[in-house]
Amino acid sequence: MSILANTSIKNRLTLIIITISAISVLLTVISIVAYSYYNIKQEMIIDLDLNAKAIGERNSAAISLGTDTMGFDDTYSQQAAKSLRFFKTNKSILKVCLYNAYKDEFAKYIADNVSDKACPKVGVYSVAAFTSKTLNLEREINYAGDNIGYIYIQTDKYKLDNFIAKTLTTAAIVMLVALIASYFLALYLQRSISNPILGIVRTADKVGAERDYSLRATQIYDDKQTHNNELAKLIKSFNKMLSEIESREGEMVHKNVQLEEAKNMAEKANEAKTQFLANISHELRTPLNSIIGFSDIICTEMLGPIENDKYSEYAHNINDSGVHLLEIINDILDISKAESGKLELRIGKVVLSKALDECLNIIERRAFDNNIKVTHNLPDNLPIIFVDRVRFKQIVLNILSNAVKFTEPEGEVILDVEHLEKDNQIRIDITDTGIGMSEDDIDKAFQSFVQIDGGLNRRHEGTGLGLPLTKQLVKLHKGRINVDSTPNKGTTVSVYLPVRSDELVNE
Repeated sequence: MSILANTSIKNRLTLIIITISAISVLLTVISIVAYSYYNIKQEMIIDLDLNAKAIGERNSAAISLGTDTMGFDDTYSQQAAKSLRFFKTNKSILKVCLYNAYKDEFAKYIADNVSDKACPKVGVYSVAAFTSKTLNLEREINYAGDNIGYIYIQTDKYKLDNFIAKTLTTAAIVMLVALIASYFLALYLQRSISNPILGIVRTADKVGAERDYSLRATQIYDDKQTHNNELAKLIKSFNKMLSEIESREGEMVHKNVQLEEAKNMAEKANEAKTQFLANISHELRTPLNSIIGFSDIICTEMLGPIENDKYSEYAHNINDSGVHLLEIINDILDISKAESGKLELRIGKVVLSKALDECLNIIERRAFDNNIKVTHNLPDNLPIIFVDRVRFKQIVLNILSNAVKFTEPEGEVILDVEHLEKDNQIRIDITDTGIGMSEDDIDKAFQSFVQIDGGLNRRHEGTGLGLPLTKQLVKLHKGRINVDSTPNKGTTVSVYLPVRSDELVNE
């Protein structure tokens, strides 16, 4: 099979037909030769036996008379030898030996071209026997119903050898003619199989090269021949497959056009959203900064004391609300930029321990107001990391703020930091003893504008942008974030950031 692996179907079929034809002719020739060879051997034995019988009968009287006297009578022996000389005209007879009843040599004829002039002993060839060069036969000589002697006759195998030589020559010629005829017959017959298959192959190659599924393989059979003709069925099925592919390709092209249009519309809508958020945030920030500034002047009584305490309380409420609203606007703008890929980082060296201390100082004031304990584990050997300082603090503060916000009074928030030297990463774990989340809630927590306890009566205020924005910022730093939470027991948020990302630093 490996020989035919890289052979075309046309050559395979031709080779198969020639091989089968050659084997058939060879077996036929072998059978005929074997049968003829056997017949010739039997014919030679019969002819030799008839000659032996005839010689024995012709010399039976001489052998009988010569044996009855005391000893051998040379007269009868010479007479018998003289009768054997006529074999000189028969070049195939090599030896003829006559023996009396006592198995003694009586007379003989040895051809001139035979080197061995001796006669074999009686009984050596009890039946006809072929040697490599001769046929030997021995039989009794009977006279008046009695065994009076024996005859041995030896002939060459010229007739048999000549038959073999002629037969082999004839067989070779027959084989050659049969192979030539088989070759041309195979070339003609294989077309009915190879042409349809090669037509399918050519069509398939052209379809693959041009991506034109409107092409079809040529059907060389009519409808009446497709019932029991597997090749006709193959061509029909192949063309049907191309028709289905063409139809599906048309549908796919149409759907791709629709998807492209939908994508363009979505991109335009996203650009419009981003532009709207940028514009509206700018328009909102201007009056908000004024509100925050003026309310801060009133709260600090910079221009004079406020005699009415109620006014002072209202001023603080205005200031807090303005700051909160500004934080919401900043978060919305940041998440929009991050999702559209327009949020840029300013990577630089940041002392990790110092940045975390600053975050803790900010969050501890909020935690103290809510009677929540904040503890930390900051190793002394924390490295310098390459991050956007502002965005890094935003990541940590967002997670700490959530931890404080969703932790009940007298609860605890723990900040744990570890340098994973093997991976050249920093792991920041923030654990709280708050309300926790289920597995489904964790997925929701990473969706923008979604709060787990959403509804009009929710207990915790916010926009639902904290974790989604944090995830985007971590992703921009080539890091990852993981949340492990149990309802009513607490949550652990783990942030993994590279100490130095060559990709970010090179940028």
